[in-house]
Amino acid sequence: MFNIIQIELWKFVRRKKFIISLALLMVVCVFCILSTIVAAPKTRGITNEIKRTKDYINILEEQGNLQKDKGASEAVNKGYSKIINDQKEKLIQLEKLADENVPWQERVKQDISYSKQYLEKNWNLPPVAQYQERINIMKKQYYLDNNIPYDYNESIKSFNDMPDEMRIFGLLGLLIIAGIMVVDIVSGENKPATIKLLLTKPIERRKVILSKFIVSFFVVNGVILLFELITFVAIGGIFGFGNSSVPAVAGTKYAAVSPEYANELKSIVIPNLSSTFLISSGNLIVKILVIQILDVTASIAFCFLCSTVIENSNISTGVAVFFMGFTHALVLLKHNGFMYRVQPPTIIDKISAFIFTTYYDGQAVVNGDINMKLGLDFISYRYVLVILIVWIVLCYGISHLVFVRKDITS
Repeated sequence: MFNIIQIELWKFVRRKKFIISLALLMVVCVFCILSTIVAAPKTRGITNEIKRTKDYINILEEQGNLQKDKGASEAVNKGYSKIINDQKEKLIQLEKLADENVPWQERVKQDISYSKQYLEKNWNLPPVAQYQERINIMKKQYYLDNNIPYDYNESIKSFNDMPDEMRIFGLLGLLIIAGIMVVDIVSGENKPATIKLLLTKPIERRKVILSKFIVSFFVVNGVILLFELITFVAIGGIFGFGNSSVPAVAGTKYAAVSPEYANELKSIVIPNLSSTFLISSGNLIVKILVIQILDVTASIAFCFLCSTVIENSNISTGVAVFFMGFTHALVLLKHNGFMYRVQPPTIIDKISAFIFTTYYDGQAVVNGDINMKLGLDFISYRYVLVILIVWIVLCYGISHLVFVRKDITS
């Protein structure tokens, strides 16, 4: 068995699709690093938030004056005045929090107090907005209780940013790239008859297919982890690694809302704060890695199935890549960053919950946001683990049976 694995490993790393996939992963890795270096400093931190708030106030004042000149009603003018005053209050609070002459503990306490006052003042906020404010309170209190300095500048750090980097890897087609590496691992050996020659030797077929799968599992996941490690080290080397103990949200469960109340509540599913808990960023990265490894392995197993069942290499490649690309694109349309979703889940949303390509963003699974994006209320971390394991077992199991029983040598 060990000798077969050695042979399969040598064949695997010499394949053209493997080299192409390596190049694609390198491009994704470089893109992640450069986008963090270039874009993050321009958008993150309290200084940028202050600037955005000032710009928003200016826009509101211009619009309010324009409406007043047009003879808008008193209710409209009062509406603009209220929004502008709220934003000015927010601006004053942000400027206080940005004052680094004040100890971070005092600023965090002020932040928590402001969030509590905001919730009392705006008691009719949509449930999702209330949830976000309460999460802010929960996280800031965690910093205080554990004496972890809070960085209002949101400086780039490896442990803070790695979950987002891994999401970008998935967003840019990590599962498809992984699939390309193995998509013709069996069917690609039919034309040159390599597989037929191998099976004429006294080697059990089950060992051949198993060795291919073992090599694919370790090489593909190993290469992906290597590029992610390069990203982690590069960001850490440039900006610092940060603290692996900073809190991250996990475990939020959602409850479905009747469609007739969705517009009023601004969401078709609402979060249950009592189900939410905090974990360290280090723990979050580990949980995301578990999902990623299983998801990549599900992609490998699916491509194994296509490569085993479909003898023609071009057709097996086309079927596998089309399926993964199409389902990935459908999910991306749902993950478009909207804050509120009021539309009931479609049949595509419900089917997506059972497709492995849906879970390219491990962070959305860990914190429960995947439910908001799909309008569902039953997806959890454990649910996703089970779904991915089922995909792996079924796809490889069918591939194994077909390969062992099929008359490949004819």
